[in-house]
Amino acid sequence: MNRWKGILEFVAVIEAGSFSKAAENMDIAVSQVSKRINDLENRLGTRLIHRSTRSIKLSQQGEAYYDSCKKIIEEFNRAEDRVAMAQDSARGKLKLCIVGGSRPAFQVALFAEFLKTYPDINLEIIFCDELPNLIENRIDMALVTGLVGDCPYPGIRLAWVDYQLCASQAFVDKHGVPEHPSELEDYSCIISDTSIWKLHHLEEEDDVEVEVSGQWKSMNIRACIDASISGLGIFMMPSFSVDEVFAQKKLVPVLPGWVIRKPLWGIAPHVDYVPAKLTLLQNYLQTFINIDQGEIDNEAVHLNAGKLGLISEMQETIQREEPLFDKEGS
Repeated sequence: MNRWKGILEFVAVIEAGSFSKAAENMDIAVSQVSKRINDLENRLGTRLIHRSTRSIKLSQQGEAYYDSCKKIIEEFNRAEDRVAMAQDSARGKLKLCIVGGSRPAFQVALFAEFLKTYPDINLEIIFCDELPNLIENRIDMALVTGLVGDCPYPGIRLAWVDYQLCASQAFVDKHGVPEHPSELEDYSCIISDTSIWKLHHLEEEDDVEVEVSGQWKSMNIRACIDASISGLGIFMMPSFSVDEVFAQKKLVPVLPGWVIRKPLWGIAPHVDYVPAKLTLLQNYLQTFINIDQGEIDNEAVHLNAGKLGLISEMQETIQREEPLFDKEGS
């Protein structure tokens, strides 16, 4: 008798919140999920899930059984991961969310190298403007650049990314360009996550903070870049992706030598268990993207924007390169 039969489906249903979502996540039919859980309940001689047309609810026995099964599955995954890490390999599906990603072509090339290195890993990537519910959507990790909004999940700072200011030639011909970052407040700027821009000079180690404004604001970075190409204002692009745009003369550099430096966060739904495949990806991203601005700490920190004054604390943390909170979020 296969004593595992139905357990994985049972846990998947509770985590997904519905039979249909669990079936989608497991890539099997809803009827198969339902049958295996029914068989499990018949074998145990008790009802684990109370079903209705609109919701599911764990029974008292189901709550205790779920907690135990969840721990068993996690420990089983850890055992497999220890073997995989010892061989520097991993397998299975890895689901990522890229928040505000602006250059899909670059990201495809980036992850293509990772998949070539680890051919037993299957990667699914979704693009979104805001951080989704990672647990509900079964996302292993979200990549977010810059300040993080209201976030209940722990995160790891993977790297620092420099952003270079740019504008269309038509905009420059009409409005000119600032000679110093402090003059940006007199120009129309494209705003994404924040209107407070802190610019860093690459040679003089000088920092200037300025509050900008403009006609266009959007969390969709691709839309912001297109707005800048259309002549609506000055925007920023990652330094690793501006060469192509400049070569095509879609945009021209503004304030060369000055950059906006942002942290790249890897945000995961859990801090106590990190799958081997996710650890390998984190290490790969740090090696591939890191632009050598000081040491990147691998300590997990809680990014809970609900705490008073978190945004200013995050800005100060970016300068200090220190964790905001410890692993317990204290």
